[in-house]
Amino acid sequence: MEIQQFFGFFLLLAIALGGMGVMVWAYVGSGSQAVLFPNPVPSQPPGAEAFQAGCEAFEQGHYAAAIAAFERELRSHPKSAEAYHNRGLAFANLRQDDKAVENLLKASQEYAEADRPEGLAQIQEQLEALKARKLAQSS
Repeated sequence: MEIQQFFGFFLLLAIALGGMGVMVWAYVGSGSQAVLFPNPVPSQPPGAEAFQAGCEAFEQGHYAAAIAAFERELRSHPKSAEAYHNRGLAFANLRQDDKAVENLLKASQEYAEADRPEGLAQIQEQLEALKARKLAQSS
């Protein structure tokens, strides 16, 4: 009887550890790759090399490299709304929402100064998506 209880306990422990392993994998592993924003915004007019490199890295899912490229673009073009915009989207895909919001707000300032309501509308939708994700996480 004790052997059956031991195997029963062992089986229950294995199932529990397996379930916890799956949850951890989903949270930090490839299961957490639910990308909120799959595509960067294009430059208008087409941008410099750093901007294009950032877009390519973004499209390949290399968000940290994309952020670095957009930072290089912003050093040479500090008023580039699209560079701030894409850097914000990359931060959002890395789940660094505070940095994402900061960059999206800076992009909205640049869009407003350039009188580009389409960019402002797009950012408003993306900020709403970030808000919805944050509310879903806290529920």
